[in-house]
Amino acid sequence: MTPWSEWPRHFLSDTPTVDLLDNFDATLKEPIFLPALLPNLLLMGSEGIAVGMATKIPPHNLSEVVEAVIATIKKGKVVFETKKQEEQTNFVIKRISLMASGEENRQVNGEIKPGDLGFESDITIDELTEIIPGPDFPTGSAIYDANSLKEVYATGRGRIVVRGIAEIIDSPERAGGGKVRQQIII
Repeated sequence: MTPWSEWPRHFLSDTPTVDLLDNFDATLKEPIFLPALLPNLLLMGSEGIAVGMATKIPPHNLSEVVEAVIATIKKGKVVFETKKQEEQTNFVIKRISLMASGEENRQVNGEIKPGDLGFESDITIDELTEIIPGPDFPTGSAIYDANSLKEVYATGRGRIVVRGIAEIIDSPERAGGGKVRQQIII
């Protein structure tokens, strides 16, 4: 077993937390979605190509995303829905921890079925874009039309036009002398 194989156990340490469905041939059960401590898709970014369209989610700064999650939790509240689901789930949430916020752990005592529980936050897109001003491109770049970022974050649709930042430098002189050349570094 490799050290990396321990990561799924870490992320699923609070099992059972999600519904399980049969896999493609009904020999195993698999989770509907994998719970994560952070929004990994936003942190790492992703690329995908479908029929007639392509998607690219750029990576974001870790500390900015953590701050946004904390702000969302602080402005949020647990909502108990009055309407019950038709099919009750088999698992029970024993506690809800706000460890990421650094506040004292809050617990909801008793057994609460996931269908009875929700989470809402009053944080606005403007507040989130103050915390996360935009994607974090590790190699550096310039974003054109930064105002379109609010639309992208609000709707999940839109474009982020990016250009590399170039610098023209003189190349170091060669040992044998000769002409100094210029290089364009992106």
